[in-house]
Amino acid sequence: PTHWLISTQVLAVESDGEGRYLFALEYLSKPNFVQEACLTETQDYRCLKWLARFHALGYRLKHAGFDGLGLWALGGHTSLRVRPTGEEKKLPKTYSQWRLAFGADAEFTPPAGDVGKRLAAVAQDIDNWLAAAPRTLIHGDLKGGNIFMRKHDAYVIDWQWCGWGCGVHDVVYYLATTASDETASDYAHALWLYHHALVNEVGPELRKERPWPFPDTHRLFMLALLDYMRWAWSYRLPGGKTFLSPP
Repeated sequence: PTHWLISTQVLAVESDGEGRYLFALEYLSKPNFVQEACLTETQDYRCLKWLARFHALGYRLKHAGFDGLGLWALGGHTSLRVRPTGEEKKLPKTYSQWRLAFGADAEFTPPAGDVGKRLAAVAQDIDNWLAAAPRTLIHGDLKGGNIFMRKHDAYVIDWQWCGWGCGVHDVVYYLATTASDETASDYAHALWLYHHALVNEVGPELRKERPWPFPDTHRLFMLALLDYMRWAWSYRLPGGKTFLSPP
């Protein structure tokens, strides 16, 4: 059953016969539904549990042989494989620009000056490691603008980037764009809650088929975080852009 995997209800669909579709969706309006750029710590945990359920569904579908479904072979819009060729080569310059932007902030201590150069050198390796990870369905753009809260339930919209990928891609994206300061600061705890919920949701058959150790999830999370920062520093942050409002 997937009644707990909440999204907007599709009311009607029309097609022009040439691959273009028009959808009429349920209207998520106040006061029953609330949409905020940044959520509370409690809401964060609800969203991470929603993600765990969604990713568990993807693992079960793939295990059952449904690994296409007409979705993107690689979901999301930040992966190196879907970015312009050579974009990561900008990192040494764009990272330096980012550091300079915080030069007058006495409370901020930026990472080392050569991080951009070092990240550019391993960007392809990181992409390859993530590509070799177990695949599941990912939303690809899970941010506050695509989440409506109704009491303690998360309703998710905007599925244009949904496809197959490494589940922690969504976790990193959510923590970087939407999570409360409390949740982001204690990201290891948030990741453990996600992992625990995921293992519970995949079901006994998949748990029996292979182990689901937390260190593996943590390793992939750190790789996905580096991959996200490669995208953010080379594309999203330069030129006054912020990563609180991805495209």
